[in-house]
Amino acid sequence: MTTIILVACDSDKRQTYTVTYKSDNSLYETQIYKEGDYVKLPQNPELEGFEFEYWFIDDKRFDISQSVTKNLELIAKFKEKKYDYTVSFYDGKKLYKSQKLKANAFAKSETITKENHSFKGWYTNTGLTEIYNFSTPITKNINLYAKWEKVIEQLDDLNAPYTPQNNDNYYGDIKTKIGNDLRSSLNSRLYQGSTIKTYSSSKWDTLQKADLVNETSNKVWLIYSSEQRSVNNNGGGSGQWNKEHVIAQKWMKDIGAVGNTGDQHNLRAADVDTNSDRGNKRFTEGSGTFINNSNSYYPGDEHKGDVARIIMYMMVMLPKLTINQIFEPSNGYDILLKWHKEDPVSTFELRRNDKIYEDQGNRNPFIDYPEFAESIWAKETTKASSIFNFYQSKLTQFNFIETTIILDSKKRFNL
Repeated sequence: MTTIILVACDSDKRQTYTVTYKSDNSLYETQIYKEGDYVKLPQNPELEGFEFEYWFIDDKRFDISQSVTKNLELIAKFKEKKYDYTVSFYDGKKLYKSQKLKANAFAKSETITKENHSFKGWYTNTGLTEIYNFSTPITKNINLYAKWEKVIEQLDDLNAPYTPQNNDNYYGDIKTKIGNDLRSSLNSRLYQGSTIKTYSSSKWDTLQKADLVNETSNKVWLIYSSEQRSVNNNGGGSGQWNKEHVIAQKWMKDIGAVGNTGDQHNLRAADVDTNSDRGNKRFTEGSGTFINNSNSYYPGDEHKGDVARIIMYMMVMLPKLTINQIFEPSNGYDILLKWHKEDPVSTFELRRNDKIYEDQGNRNPFIDYPEFAESIWAKETTKASSIFNFYQSKLTQFNFIETTIILDSKKRFNL
């Protein structure tokens, strides 16, 4: 028997070369060829806003009729696309995205999300009554607007039980003072041991604790809009929350109080768009939910007391602040005390006051002792002024050095 053994031999001894393709300064593909082979170009690369033209090497278009005789590096050449029309997608008043298209092309629906809302489509009018048909060829520039439907969510209990800290030692004998003496003593006490920062130095953590709906919630309660939003959904985008200055930063800068712009007692978690709408507008009277007037702002029935107590705290901290900076009407003190009385201190405020005290080292006294408000400012109200003027006119015939009129246990006026 004869055995025949067949052995495969590689008779192709040609040199091996690498062809490298690059697109937009990045490696796109690599191919291996034998010397003398012809290149098979890969699928054309894509680059947003541009059209692929060809592969080039050494500033020349690559000639695929030439065989491979060395390592090659081919670069993709693109040219900018020229468009005819723009489709702009808006979320409210803010531009969300845009698409540039050639005539008779078709726009693609953009994906958009918003916390606690269900997206209902893109509409061609701001009234959100005419939904856009994406199978329509583009023949002009188009603005499209997102329509939302609020999703009813399970809200955390804003009035969940909470036991506030004992603050007797914090105030000491200040509680026995009245009027201007009380205001002056509070000013000294509130700065003592506090760590108030500028706004640029302030962080999110304090509000992420202080403005929680309750002790076990993972949502913050938003001022003005009364919404509850995830504590971690903070930032500068629509649908997020950021830090609202009740006493506007501008008002503080106007009196040289930049160092107080990060005071946590004056900062509240607020919807980004709501915060933007309020801006630097002074406060005014109103009723119901918040009202955004052209030159003034009503914080809403549920928030006016909170706002009043923050204002009073800041007026004690910054004596140069004037009531006319803060309120549009001339009877600002009347509104201040009215709001304080009609929307009394809430569980939310008690808890918030404690959390800010832990971080910043001072308290809002008008939350701890609401009666301080009238002791300091009742004499500034329109009613008090009229009573004061009446008795002053009646007493001009007498040679009094000083006279005290006591209207009740909380209101007294020195003549």
